[in-house]
Amino acid sequence: NRLEDLAATMFDSMAGEQVARPEEILSRRHGIVVPNRSVQHWLQHEFLFRKGTPRVLANCEFPLANVFVNDSLYQMSHPGDGLRDPDLHPFSRDALAWRLYRALGALPTDKCFAPLRDYLTTATAAAHGTPPPRGVSEKRRFKLAARLATLYDEYMVYRPEMLIRWETGDDGDLAENLRWQPALWRMLVEGELAKQTYLAAFRQMQAKLRASEVGTGFSRIRVFGVSMLPTVYLRFFELLSDKVPVDFYVLNPSDTDWFTVPVPRETQLELEGRPDNPDDAFDPGNALLGAQGRGNRNFLVELLDRTDGQAEADGRFKSPGEDTLLHALQSQILKNQRGLVAEPTQEKTVPPAFRSVQLHVCHGPMREVEVLHDHLLRWFSEESGLQPRHVQVLVSDMATYAPYIQAVFNTPNQSAHDAIPFAIADRVAASESAVAEAFAKLLNLAESRFAAPEVLDLLQCQALREAFGIAENEVEPIKSWVEAAGIRWGRTRSHRQEAVNVDFDDYTTWRRGLDRLLLGYAYGRAGDSALPDGVPLPCDCVEGDNAVTLGRLARFVASLEDFADACAVTRTLHAWADELDKAIGTFFVSTNETYQEVGLVRAAVHKLRASSEGSALADPVALAVVRDFVASRLQDVLGGDPLGANAVVFSALRPGSSVPREIICLLGMADGQFPRSDNRPAYDLLRTERRFGDRSMRQEDRMAFLEALLSARRRLYISY
Repeated sequence: NRLEDLAATMFDSMAGEQVARPEEILSRRHGIVVPNRSVQHWLQHEFLFRKGTPRVLANCEFPLANVFVNDSLYQMSHPGDGLRDPDLHPFSRDALAWRLYRALGALPTDKCFAPLRDYLTTATAAAHGTPPPRGVSEKRRFKLAARLATLYDEYMVYRPEMLIRWETGDDGDLAENLRWQPALWRMLVEGELAKQTYLAAFRQMQAKLRASEVGTGFSRIRVFGVSMLPTVYLRFFELLSDKVPVDFYVLNPSDTDWFTVPVPRETQLELEGRPDNPDDAFDPGNALLGAQGRGNRNFLVELLDRTDGQAEADGRFKSPGEDTLLHALQSQILKNQRGLVAEPTQEKTVPPAFRSVQLHVCHGPMREVEVLHDHLLRWFSEESGLQPRHVQVLVSDMATYAPYIQAVFNTPNQSAHDAIPFAIADRVAASESAVAEAFAKLLNLAESRFAAPEVLDLLQCQALREAFGIAENEVEPIKSWVEAAGIRWGRTRSHRQEAVNVDFDDYTTWRRGLDRLLLGYAYGRAGDSALPDGVPLPCDCVEGDNAVTLGRLARFVASLEDFADACAVTRTLHAWADELDKAIGTFFVSTNETYQEVGLVRAAVHKLRASSEGSALADPVALAVVRDFVASRLQDVLGGDPLGANAVVFSALRPGSSVPREIICLLGMADGQFPRSDNRPAYDLLRTERRFGDRSMRQEDRMAFLEALLSARRRLYISY
């Protein structure tokens, strides 16, 4: 029930191996499979400093669980090919989405595809009129393709036997309006493609694993801190254990048989004739364990079943006692006991024992982070020995909270009295990167009306300003020039007519306004009477050296117009990747301050290029579709800060993300934010027929909360 005890047991096992077989220390590696990088850094720190004596953790690898399994599957099918690029796999989610996009654009006339045809045609026409705007139907098709790619990807993991039946033509007892799913799957796996799916790799796992060299470089595989794995992944480790020993080090909240003992509610549901759903039938003694521990319980049951009950737990459970409210809660979970902690007295001050669990209600996310910052300053000043590395903050929605964390904790003077070192483990490019935000706006601007505020808003990005030589203190003068020249929207007169299908004059367009500014600098006030007919009235607000800045503004607008013209035509995915790479080079400069942000945007474009190769899609695609793809990739979690420093660690509230700390803080725990809803579509067969071990985001969040509660050693802080 304590992660640090699991770590000590694992390290003792590794030390024993080195003593028993010293000749393998250099020839074979230790493999420690972890759920995320936070656990890896915690383990390395725990190994180095827990016993107080310097030690070396040599010849040890920390692969992520899903990466380790997929890399091994690739090595089995492609021996000697080196490292895999997951984006190039023909059935990666991105590549599968593009394959589905192509298939949805050329659906057969079979009756079973009628629901899809109706969705892609009738609904679009009803919503947007006929004909729909350029790119609308393509966007709708891609959004559906992306959802279906996720669906089939989950089917491969959680319903492989169903897909196998579908490939043989057996659709089972599916309703008539759902029979497009097996038919569409058969289209995707026609010919040789059937041999390249993850499903095929799972089916051939047993035969190929024996003949492969997977795992032979490790003395032992240790899976540490992983609190959930799909059944097919557990099957992989079960087969791998025939070649190399595999040990699981798993957190168990209770030392009772809380996950195997039948409960009265199961009998009640059976008598009522309700569907046999193991999740609904689960009702243990402790309310917190019952409500939050279902996902962990399912994983433990599956793991014990596959290991024939080979669990070593004697003497490894420790009670935290009941000296504080937090410890009392943890003790009741350990014993799976119901009951309430003694009520506090009616004193004006809360006893210290009850301050170990705190709940704060704030009026917004920004205020939540500010209140947390104030409490951390107080704790660091009052509690001797407390260091920033002793605090972990878990956030329900990192994309929402990351900008506020940056704003509150990012102090220019790190030696100031209110400076708290911090690191964000799970960064999302779209919410934190000014370059990613500007790139998304650039893609939107290409098909927009070129409104003056939207164009000028791009100049807030430092990397973009520097690409055109515009200084930060020149942005406000530029805004005043644009206002004085009467620039409102539209590139040219023809562009305005195209945008609204009405014959407008060009008096407030960018072309006219820039001409006025340039003429104003050239002619000045005295030149108005000498202008030929048809020449715009000069705007003489630019003088002296400001002409250089005006020239840079004109070059910036010209580059925007060139990019918009390039985006007006459809291209193949590979051609779009080339064009977007060119745009990144034009609009953003990579400096010591911005190279990481520019790299994140280039990585999103690389995924577009790789998915093009993986899907082999050669059809031309509109900008609207590519824009949606890039925007979704910028929403992915793309690494984070280094976690080895003495800093408060912010990470997403997910299973396996909590590690033992003196203080655990939870942000964004409001109803609707936590736990997340699954929101599966009506056609999702994982929704209509739930099975033991199926993934549920709601259960994952609850399990993550339970892990966070058990990881707190001194204080648990919750806010919403």
